[in-house]
Amino acid sequence: MSSPHLHLPSFNYATRSAVLRIYQQFTVRRALLLDRISHPVLFMQSVLTAVEGEVDPRNLLISLDLCHFMLATFMQP
Repeated sequence: MSSPHLHLPSFNYATRSAVLRIYQQFTVRRALLLDRISHPVLFMQSVLTAVEGEVDPRNLLISLDLCHFMLATFMQP
């Protein structure tokens, strides 16, 4: 999500929102693939890095929902 080529916090609200929604849709629709990720910690770190510093409440709701979904998926016994 956040890399030298894509630093999400530097974009405007609409762009950040679009990226988060795309990421959220991918994650929800591909929930079966999430358990096959070999390094879930790195995956979660990339998501958290992308949403770090977010101040817009609309994007915060998307971000928190995405993080909750991923934690619930990854933390299943």
